[in-house]
Amino acid sequence: MLKHNLRAPMHFSLKWLMIAVAIAAVSFAALVNASGAWAMAVITAIAALLLAAALVVPVGSGRSQAFAKGFLIGALFYIMLRMAAVNDWFGPGNADYLTTSDILTERIVGWLYDRVKRETPPAPPTPTMAPGGSMGGAGMMSGMPGGAPAGGMGMGMAMSGGMMGLAGPTFTPDSYHFHKIAHWLIAFYIGLASGLFTTRLRSARSVA
Repeated sequence: MLKHNLRAPMHFSLKWLMIAVAIAAVSFAALVNASGAWAMAVITAIAALLLAAALVVPVGSGRSQAFAKGFLIGALFYIMLRMAAVNDWFGPGNADYLTTSDILTERIVGWLYDRVKRETPPAPPTPTMAPGGSMGGAGMMSGMPGGAPAGGMGMGMAMSGGMMGLAGPTFTPDSYHFHKIAHWLIAFYIGLASGLFTTRLRSARSVA
């Protein structure tokens, strides 16, 4: 009976469909325009949702409590798993050594970034006069009265910062903030899926 109830189709209202589309649009905008401000907004919103779920678990009931439990467990599970990989909690000498490359979502985020990043050409160098590079009055050669000292032309003009070390191209959105936002969003969506699953499971058990 429980298996039959779990296979029953789920119904969503138009309101929840519009909310889902809005969340997806905001997630896409945060990734494409990844920055410190977007990261702060995303992390603050998800942290607030985690706090709300933690408050609903002890005092809520029914479907809301089931969803809060699932959301909290799913989101925190992913956050803790990634923190363990990033901060090397298991240690390289441990048989259960875990790195970020072992987590599938890390590769997915890297693949997504390669698809959305855009190259931003570096700003052109600013020409400035080098010291000793001025022209010595009317004289153009060393030794002439009023002329510049040896090397008076100083090769004319020197480029600020030098022409020898041009910076490489930069990319937008910012890679650091893109990865941070992406992993927080993954935690959110895992929590959302877990919450829907626990809600579904509770409904099936109540019917059974």
